[in-house]
Amino acid sequence: MAVGNDFDLSYERLTAAARAAARGAAARDTERGSAFADRGRRLSAGCGSIVQSVAVAAGVQPIVVGKPEPPLFRMALERLGLTAATTAMVGDSIPSDIKGARAVGMPTVLYAPAVARRPARPT
Repeated sequence: MAVGNDFDLSYERLTAAARAAARGAAARDTERGSAFADRGRRLSAGCGSIVQSVAVAAGVQPIVVGKPEPPLFRMALERLGLTAATTAMVGDSIPSDIKGARAVGMPTVLYAPAVARRPARPT
């Protein structure tokens, strides 16, 4: 089972995902970001919020296959025929974009437009 952003999320879908994970379906998280700014620069719930809901309900730990995990960045570099040292990651999230790129040795550029305040991330 892969969990990603779902702009049509319902209680039924969330419950179905939690039940599948609780029965042993491998929980895959495409990205840990708990919030992001939408096109109107308003705070929106991110994939990480959905994943954590499923994980908490099912009592499981998801495996992250997207940002900030290094395999995603390495795969992108390989497919593009680029090296980490000569390619910069431009991202708007320190915990996912910047952290992931730095983990593979890429220079980074943080793009941080004025957006609604994001809630503090739990530690």
